[in-house]
Amino acid sequence: MPQATGKASAIHFEQQALIDEFGELDRQLQAFQPTAARHRVLREQIMAWAPDLLPAQATTFSSDLYDLHLTARQSERSIVSMPKVYKAIGKETFLSICSLSLKALEETLGKDRAEAHVAWNQSGPRKLVAVAKASPARATA
Repeated sequence: MPQATGKASAIHFEQQALIDEFGELDRQLQAFQPTAARHRVLREQIMAWAPDLLPAQATTFSSDLYDLHLTARQSERSIVSMPKVYKAIGKETFLSICSLSLKALEETLGKDRAEAHVAWNQSGPRKLVAVAKASPARATA
């Protein structure tokens, strides 16, 4: 396995093949983004055609080429009463298992006041960015 350094290093042939495959798949995914975005827009528009559908009901939208099945809503679990949970398990346990979203904190306190209760750590996910050295047509020729 190559050493992770800031400089380019010699990489084994098999690793180069994986890098090239990743880069090509990344290029294809980037090219597909407009199609995926249009799909999301159409999905939302079509789902809005049934605003009064009851949760247990399903329906079908049809065209000459496709039938689109809009299913019944899936079941989801949620906590009924946070105060009752707090009372049932006590303050210590409640605080140890409870989580609060930063968005909710900022919406409640305002962004500036919430910042006093937030720590920044460089602990988020890394990105792996493919940078083409040649056009796809040249690279495969």
